[in-house]
Amino acid sequence: MELHLARDGSALGVFSAQEVREGLAAGRYRPSDLAWRAGMAAWAPLAEWPEFAGAGAPPFLADAPVPASQIPW
Repeated sequence: MELHLARDGSALGVFSAQEVREGLAAGRYRPSDLAWRAGMAAWAPLAEWPEFAGAGAPPFLADAPVPASQIPW
């Protein structure tokens, strides 16, 4: 199955489901990126595709506290 991906009105390309899954896990693609495949009436965010549920990148932990012992200065 080939998926066409787009973000902010720009095409990202055509990818296999495995490539999309890996891209979501790596953070290259976002759950909000739109996807379409032959036979679909409209584009849909990846977050709405059952086959990609839970495939997103882990949450960013920028706000997590860093123990003083791990601060480099």
